[in-house]
Formats: sequence, structure tokens, C-alpha cells
Amino acid sequence: MGNVFIIMHNSNRKEKILQFGSGNFLRGFIEPYIQKMNELGYFDGSVVIVKPTPIGTIEQLNNQNGKYTLFIRGLSNYREIKERIDINIISRAVNPYSNFKEFINLSKNPDLRFIISNTTESGYELFEKDSLHSKPAQSFPGKLLQLLYERYKLNLKGFIVLPCELIHKNGLKLKELMFQLSFKWGLEEDFRIWLEEENLFVNTLVDRIVTGFPKDEYESLRREIDFEDKLMNVAEVYNLWVIESNLEHELPLQKSGINVIWTKDIQLYEQRKVRILNGAHILLVTFALVKGYVEVRASLLDNEIRNKIEMILKEEIIPSLNMPEDDLLEYMSVVIERFLNPFIHHKLTSIALNAYDKFKVRIIPSILSYHHKYEKYPKGLMESFDALFELYHTDLCQDTPEKIAYIRNHTKEEVFKALCE
Repeated sequence: MGNVFIIMHNSNRKEKILQFGSGNFLRGFIEPYIQKMNELGYFDGSVVIVKPTPIGTIEQLNNQNGKYTLFIRGLSNYREIKERIDINIISRAVNPYSNFKEFINLSKNPDLRFIISNTTESGYELFEKDSLHSKPAQSFPGKLLQLLYERYKLNLKGFIVLPCELIHKNGLKLKELMFQLSFKWGLEEDFRIWLEEENLFVNTLVDRIVTGFPKDEYESLRREIDFEDKLMNVAEVYNLWVIESNLEHELPLQKSGINVIWTKDIQLYEQRKVRILNGAHILLVTFALVKGYVEVRASLLDNEIRNKIEMILKEEIIPSLNMPEDDLLEYMSVVIERFLNPFIHHKLTSIALNAYDKFKVRIIPSILSYHHKYEKYPKGLMESFDALFELYHTDLCQDTPEKIAYIRNHTKEEVFKALCE
């Protein structure tokens, strides 16, 4: 294997980060960041994990004393990379459903400074029956507010909240939910003043493919470590965290060599990811699925398809974005390299699910921006729309019966007009 980062367990390390969620993504994204900062001596903090929903389990984390192995595999400058990181910075995992007291006692820890979450998009849904006195509140925002309210009553410093859900303006959205619930639960105005003045809810954008437990390769990878690791995880080389603030003085990510962007406007980076990375995925579905390709990598090894995708990205999508062209071309190059990762088997059929809605979000803005700029429609992207329309007239499409029926019962012009509305 390549580089191996190992940190010996430090039982005296202070719990500085509270993490809602123990899924593959955070354990393949956030934990190696904290691990590296600790390794370099820039942070010296541990992570305490809270189970955000009744579904799933955290018991294995405690069974393994917070230890697990993360394998990094992929391409860098088209050179194959294989690394192993031995994660050992999780202090404990707390289940608020079985031990609410342990959860609420986290509010008393003056060392806790950061709250990180990844509860998926559905994690922001509220539950009508939740209240301040629920043990615990069922929703993630409800649990977070319970913790914040206890913190306020203790007159302690607030938190820096860094949500990682793939929700536009996730920090702002979560903050709005805190205030919404505080009114609904009848909490006092002084608490809302504390919530506003003592806490920082930050918008973030995360980008890394984490494929999770390597079921098919576990036995071979198991020979490299000295324990039975039921939490083994696998992620690609590429990683990026865009944060709409500058917290480097408290969270020295750049100093640790981590690919973080501190910015005043996260929207440009969201747009870049959606239009180029997510957009290229949809382009592959429209051009490659009907040709019989099953996976992203295999379809890009077809020179005709790859040339078409790269042409559309360079000549139609990138010109429609308001960012420096050199930066966008470099990002495009990285995206193509990620798609060619031999260790990731990304199915085109999974991307094709609800392709109509994805096309509306990922491709239509590029078509409209290009049309606005050049007063004509982009040839390649319109060919992609034609291919999408044809896809919905085959058995390969995966969508609701209503959406499929709508497309099949309307003209191409009518469908395109509806997409643009």
C-alpha cells in the first residue's frame, strides 16, 4: 500500500467535535481530516458521535473503541493511488434513544466547539409530535435544539455548526429550523438572542465519493490490519470541502494540507459541481446507456463518448459559468479522472433514476445560460435532450409512471418547454 497514517490513541484528548451521523460518508470524509490535523499537531481533539435517527446502529463503533480502517483508492494525475488510514479519533458514540441523559449531558462539555452533521436531505424534516421534553426529539433539528437549549441554560459558549447535508444553503436552512422550532416550542426570546449571537451556522459543500464497506474485498484487505474491522470504509482520492466562512484560526484545515476552500460565496462552487460533475453524469446517461454501457468508467473509455462529453463541457457548459475558465477546465479534468477511477463501479442506471428531474436541475441551466449569452441553443446539450427524450421511450428509463406517461404523450417541443419553466 502507499502512505499509512497512524495515531496512537490518546485518552486525554478533549472532545471538541460533536458529530450527528456515523455513516460511511462522514467516516470517509470528516474523520480523516480530523485525524490528519491531530497527526500534525494542529488540533488535538476527538470526535463524539450521536445517532441522529432510530434507524441504523452505532454500537459497533463503541465495540471497536472508535477505531476503523479507511482505504483511499483512485487516480491522481492518472497514477494509481492506494493508501490506508487508521482512524482513531472517535472517543465514543452516543445513542439518545437508549440513553437520553448521556446525550443531553454533552451540552455541559465546555470543550465542545464544533457540530458536524450528515443526516441526508430527509434529516431536515420536522416531526409534529416533537417537543422540548421529548426523550429525544425524533428529528435531527429537534435533537439539535434540545442540546442548544441546555447549553444556553448553562450559560456556556455556543457552537460553530457545519452541516454536510447536500442541501442548498444548508447552514442557513438549519438555522431557520432552529428558530422555527424555538417559536413552536414556546422558548423564551433570550434563548433566540443567544442562538443568534453565540452560534454560527455555516453553509458548506462536500465532495467525495465514499463507497463504504468493501464486502467483496474484505478478506484481502483484512490481512493488512490486526483486528476484525466491521466498520472498514473505502473512499476515492479526491476530496473537497467548501466552507462559506474562514475558520482557519480554529480549524486549521489548509495548514494541514487539506483541500478546503474558505469562501464568502459558496454558490459559485455549488453551481460548478452541479453543472460540471453532476451534469456530466447525466450526459453519460443520455449518450451511453442506450449504447449498452453499464458503468461510468466503461462508457468514458469509449473515445467517441468521451470526446463528446469533453466537447460539451469545454464549449457549452464552461462558457455558461461565471468563473475563471482556467479553474473550470482544471476542475473538468479532475472530474474526468474521477470518472475513470478503476476502483469505483458507478452504475449508469443509478444515475438514470429520475433522470428528467436531474436533467432539469443539472443541464437546463447551462442550456439557458448559453442561449442567453450567445442567442442560440448549444448543439451538444440539445442532442443530449433529444437522447433523454428517446430514453424515456425505452425500457431503460426509471421514473414514476406519471412522469414516463407525460413524456411519452407529449411532443419533444412540449417536454423541452416544460423543462425550461
